[in-house]
Amino acid sequence: WMVIRDNFLYAYKHKQNYSSPTEMFDLHSFFKAIVSSDDGHELGQFELISLDETRTFIAASWFDMHKWLTIINRVIANVTAQQYFLRTQCSTICVSHKQRTSIRMYGTLHKLGFNDDVLCLIAACKYESDLNSAIN
Repeated sequence: WMVIRDNFLYAYKHKQNYSSPTEMFDLHSFFKAIVSSDDGHELGQFELISLDETRTFIAASWFDMHKWLTIINRVIANVTAQQYFLRTQCSTICVSHKQRTSIRMYGTLHKLGFNDDVLCLIAACKYESDLNSAIN
């Protein structure tokens, strides 16, 4: 069971029992929430994407998934790729290997002529080590 409070997404074991979350996600550490694009995804499946990780969730229905995406992206505030990088760098003391490879992939995609910052960042976050998958 998931609940959004302030800038956080909380996971709970049981509905209506909000005493101790099993997981907590700072939504500002993510760049975007999107419909899952991987082959074989389930109806209602969506992803939260960041330089560090991609988290997958499944809503009860297609309609619920779109409600979740709308609310989460409002919290995230749909920052530009540059703003996201700046926010990440300002709040990160040590950059992980995945973050470094994602940033490199983002730069590579731009050098190859891909100019859509949002798509480049999503591809770089999801496929940081696989240029062919990032391009496709």
